[in-house]
Amino acid sequence: MTLTQKTNAKNKLVIDYHGFLCGLSGNTTVDGTYLIDGADSTGKFANYGGSGNLAGSENLSNGAILGNLNGTIQKP
Repeated sequence: MTLTQKTNAKNKLVIDYHGFLCGLSGNTTVDGTYLIDGADSTGKFANYGGSGNLAGSENLSNGAILGNLNGTIQKP
């Protein structure tokens, strides 16, 4: 998953997540953990680290995720 800063599209935070998806069509529940991928993040987020929990839902038709990230983020 890539989070892009609205005011500067060069600042992207890449998050790798894994866990459970419940549902086969429409919206599905997402519940898992994430790690910040500093090697693939760009701009001011390059080389950042961190981890935490992810919970929410994903629209399977367009990939949009509405969720909550709870964890840490560390500057390099």
